[in-house]
Amino acid sequence: MISDVETLAREALMLPRREQLLLVQRLLDEQAEVAEGDIQHAWDEEISTRIAAIDAGHAHGIPYEQVQQELARHFKA
Repeated sequence: MISDVETLAREALMLPRREQLLLVQRLLDEQAEVAEGDIQHAWDEEISTRIAAIDAGHAHGIPYEQVQQELARHFKA
């Protein structure tokens, strides 16, 4: 497998610079799509966990207005 990657890398480095950059962008785009799905899944799980904690009475929310006031006090110059 490593030799396949090394061979592919050598061949990619022989491409014109523009094609190298297009290849890099394509690889990054593919990974971003995978990562985006993983991130969304993690957030969905986190939201479900938080909702369950609130429903079970183990956690409570803070009113938005209170959060705004606390942030304003904290960041006041």
